[in-house]
Amino acid sequence: SEVERLLFDLPQDEMEAVVLRLVDGLTFREIAEVKQAPQNTVASWYRRGLGRLRESVAGDGTCESSKTL
Repeated sequence: SEVERLLFDLPQDEMEAVVLRLVDGLTFREIAEVKQAPQNTVASWYRRGLGRLRESVAGDGTCESSKTL
């Protein structure tokens, strides 16, 4: 589906944070344990991933994962 394509266009950590949070229902703390990363880092990955998805949906449907913030 289009959503899957957009998700797979995200950087790996952002995609995993979004999927683990929205699909699997994990908390940031739980994702941090799974990813062995700080909880604030996981929250940043999630926010950036959602932001990129929003831009993709609002724009032309492409995700610029190589774009630096």
